Amino acid sequence: MKRSHAPVYVVALLLVIIAMATAVLRHVQLNVPFLPGEQRAVWLIEARIDFKAEGGPVTVSLDLPDQPPGYRVISEQAASPGYGFSIVGNNGNRRGEWSIRSASGPQTLYYKVQIVADRVTTQEPPTAPAEQDTFYWDEAEAVAAEQLLETAQLTSSRPESLARELIKLLTAPEPGQNAALLLSSQSLTEVLDRLLRQAGVTTRLSMGLELEDARRRQPLVPFIEVFSRGEWVLFDPATGSRNLPGKLFLWHQGGQSLLDVEGGSHSSVSFSMITQTVPAL
Repeated sequence: MKRSHAPVYVVALLLVIIAMATAVLRHVQLNVPFLPGEQRAVWLIEARIDFKAEGGPVTVSLDLPDQPPGYRVISEQAASPGYGFSIVGNNGNRRGEWSIRSASGPQTLYYKVQIVADRVTTQEPPTAPAEQDTFYWDEAEAVAAEQLLETAQLTSSRPESLARELIKLLTAPEPGQNAALLLSSQSLTEVLDRLLRQAGVTTRLSMGLELEDARRRQPLVPFIEVFSRGEWVLFDPATGSRNLPGKLFLWHQGGQSLLDVEGGSHSSVSFSMITQTVPAL
């Protein structure tokens, strides 16, 4: 009697399916490449801090990227001769801290980080801050802000649409008197943030880098995030776009200031970046 080979074929097919599913799972969840020769672009970003020390103890604190959307941090280091350096947590934020007992004159500190695009970067569940800093308009600004909000609220129904309408009013080719008055003493992002918070919308200011190979001394670009329906929605204040640019690396997301310097003055931070291709594995 001739024996059937069907069970063997079924088992072989199941093994092939399991192997393929495992390979796909490792590729999607762990970024393991399908092919051994696959290449990935790795970005090296250098933050340069310049300031003038005043002759005594110096402490410098820089906000560091923490689980930025779309990217994964591979390595980080500081290059600061004579300074002690450590990475500390402060109210949920990662900050790099440099310190020295005594320094005077021009000082330069460096922080370098390597990142790679990662579509499966793990993000913490979004949470709205418990409270926001209070602010005050002067009398003329308060009237202008109220009128701008009244105009924007007529054509908006949610925090996102209110943000879009306010951006339209503030960035119009010929802004009205109210917008011009508020923008005369504050930046576009600051005015937008204040108006939204006055309307009861939870916001946070963010800053990002537009990644472009071989760029030097680049500043961070300001963005604003609006908390709506359980998530943070990012807006470009200059255009009103909600789409995160393809090569935008969010360095600073709300929280404390970007840079604090104790024992020094005339501080600034700038960024340089290069990219290189390495084996994906």
